[in-house]
Amino acid sequence: MKKISTSPGGLTATPAGRRRTPAPAASTVAFLRQFARAYIPGPRPMMPGIILN
Repeated sequence: MKKISTSPGGLTATPAGRRRTPAPAASTVAFLRQFARAYIPGPRPMMPGIILN
């Protein structure tokens, strides 16, 4: 049994400087920016907003 071992938690070793952080795609960010520029809220809370594009 002493010869068999498993890594704790099944984690693999990665260099500290090489970790990637999750980020949205550039096209998603561009779409959201365009939507934010074109969206105008409705005159009343019960009415939906308007997208002028």
